[in-house]
Amino acid sequence: MDETVIVKGLKPKDIWVLEPNENGRMVRKKKKRKRKICKTPDTPLVREIRANLKVINELMDKADITLDISEEELKALNAIMLDDPDPYKQAVDFSRKHLYRVFLDRRFDRGGRFFGPWYQNIPKDYRQYILIDGTPTLELDYSALHPNLLYYFAKAIPPDGDLYQLDGYTKETRKFLKGAFLRLINSNSRDDAKGSIREAAFKKGKIKVPSELGKLEDKYLDPLIDKFLEKHKALKPFIFKVKHLGNTLQNIDSRIAEKVLLYFALKGIPVLPLHDGFRIAAELYPELEAVMHQVVNSLKIVGSCQTKSGAEGPLMFFDN
Repeated sequence: MDETVIVKGLKPKDIWVLEPNENGRMVRKKKKRKRKICKTPDTPLVREIRANLKVINELMDKADITLDISEEELKALNAIMLDDPDPYKQAVDFSRKHLYRVFLDRRFDRGGRFFGPWYQNIPKDYRQYILIDGTPTLELDYSALHPNLLYYFAKAIPPDGDLYQLDGYTKETRKFLKGAFLRLINSNSRDDAKGSIREAAFKKGKIKVPSELGKLEDKYLDPLIDKFLEKHKALKPFIFKVKHLGNTLQNIDSRIAEKVLLYFALKGIPVLPLHDGFRIAAELYPELEAVMHQVVNSLKIVGSCQTKSGAEGPLMFFDN
């Protein structure tokens, strides 16, 4: 891919089509349509984004980013990848290291995350085996970044404890609750949120459904959503009321990522972006944590957050 700044248009509405089911009977199914790729404008901002990506990608070209697994284990991983219906799940190609950014709605304040390298699409369990120039790596990401940003917008203090956990649900459901809450704050309505949660669980397999939530019928999802709304009542001005909220939050985390990547690239240190997190050579983990806080600390203070290691640091927002 030559263009490193990809601009996509508005998300088209889903359409209903007739397709045969497993019994050969024609049934109506909702079909999602993809965004169209638009011509990238030639503006000072685009030229700056391209220039920054060039610096980062030139370093990535020189880095040897591999997996510390055997040939047999690599074959097994590739079988998993090729069996996945997700078109982005491809066989591991260690030469695929170039980053590009994808902006949405023909705007540069929506989307903007980094995509492209092979390591972004492998199962999470395999990321612990990633090597950079033969060196083991560690991963660090911001904890509950999007919810914390929303609390800043609401000019409110987040509740104590885990923002994703709810009273009355077991700790084993925490991963599901996180996925549900993130879809809740990125949906336009309650029905849209429930549909997104079910799609992630049953169609895409992204979140595992705990047994205590059955098959995600309304009788299970509505009380769960009610508890989230009660716990995060300070976010009421945003939930189900702000369009494109998720894309705006992604833009913020992409701009944070750009600054972190550039800091290390200018020092000749490869860092692997994973949206709101990063992997780096293990001995540089403390520096990564310091820089992640430094990047947001150089902007406007919006509150307090923790990285997943538990270290305190300010959570910031952008002035510009």
